Amino acid sequence: MSVGNILNKLKEINNSNLVSVFVPSAQKQMSFRPLSVKQQKDLIKSGLDGALAGVTISNIINDIIINNSFEKHKFLSTDKFPIILSLRNQSFGNIFTLKEDDKQTVFDINQILSKKLVYTYPERVSFNLEGTEVSISLDLVSLEDDTKINTVQIEKSKKNKDENISDTVGSLFIYEIVKFVTGITVDKEELDLLPLPVKDRLNVIENLPAVLNNQILDYIQKFRKEEADYITTDAGVLPVDARLFAKD
Repeated sequence: MSVGNILNKLKEINNSNLVSVFVPSAQKQMSFRPLSVKQQKDLIKSGLDGALAGVTISNIINDIIINNSFEKHKFLSTDKFPIILSLRNQSFGNIFTLKEDDKQTVFDINQILSKKLVYTYPERVSFNLEGTEVSISLDLVSLEDDTKINTVQIEKSKKNKDENISDTVGSLFIYEIVKFVTGITVDKEELDLLPLPVKDRLNVIENLPAVLNNQILDYIQKFRKEEADYITTDAGVLPVDARLFAKD
């Protein structure tokens, strides 16, 4: 049998062994192909990226969700954990043992997946700067946009190899804001940021009045808290990083 025939057979097997996941943004069950060995390898390798490991694995997870989905859909950040944890369960089972020094913590991923993920914070909000004609709009980031912004950040970091940790953390901070701010209105002139190059969006965000930052960060922090609450089990907060996809 040829390599091509073997690959076709493996594709048929994967397509017949689908994982059904409830996708919050679609409010329905959707079908996904299981993780491949290459995808597992990419997830594990992300742990070698130091300060950017979180950004790298985020991109890998985004790509897996989009590529493994049987349906075309605009996936949002709210969909990430339910989908990738369901795929992880199908491949490696629901038990994950985190080994740190002499301590072992056992997580049951089914505790997470049994929850209904409902974000109470509104998807779309607008803030006005008192006494001015400036307002901004925020929204939940799509996985496509998340990947686009992460990729620019990774490329910039690789060019600036001498960047210290504090600079890297500062970059993570500003790019996080870029992901959520989708539009700005100044003197009744509206600008949709989503179609713009990331560098232009970054430039707009860096020139916003600092007083708006508190409102932006409040929105992001409430979203991230509910995200963290979702992946919390009796054992603690599940680390969704390279370790989760390696053999125990």
